Amino acid sequence: MPEPQKKLKINVFGELWTLKKVALSPIEFEYFNSIATGMNLTLHQALIDPFFYPKLKLEKTQSFSDLKGNVISGITNHNSNQIEIWHEGHKEKFWVTNLKNTSLFPTYQVKFEHLNNTLTNGIYIETMEFGKIGSYEITLDYYKRENLEFCFLNYGETLLLQNKFQYNGKYLSKKKNDSVITRLFSFEK
Repeated sequence: MPEPQKKLKINVFGELWTLKKVALSPIEFEYFNSIATGMNLTLHQALIDPFFYPKLKLEKTQSFSDLKGNVISGITNHNSNQIEIWHEGHKEKFWVTNLKNTSLFPTYQVKFEHLNNTLTNGIYIETMEFGKIGSYEITLDYYKRENLEFCFLNYGETLLLQNKFQYNGKYLSKKKNDSVITRLFSFEK
């Protein structure tokens, strides 16, 4: 009789930085821009204004988080960032800073990727969030900590822990978050 599958859960607490390049179709751009002009705002300012979205009257676009686009995101190098790993009632807790410095005796798979930080023309929304960044889960037959993978992203001068986690090549699904946006900024390049 096979053993029942067990849940692996990762909770991430701390600070999350996100940069989204907004992707609007030509029709959306024209419509959104006309509403922004009526509010005496540039389009990039309107996209972070909460009073903009009710004026759009679009059911599927209620805030800037509903906008499509290319996203770069990761947990910052802030010293309060923590990760909790839960499996079979056991909890392991560590600082993100310690995770990137485990090259002598590696506990987990840690990868480093480089991403060019050259911005192309477009509208960008940058956010900083603080709190419970996410709760991620996957169901497995057997847990081996060596199969859990973390990936750091070198984005220019910034080192970010990507908020996507893998176990044996499978991504853990994000179940919930409980964070507060502490910084919201938009600009056009």
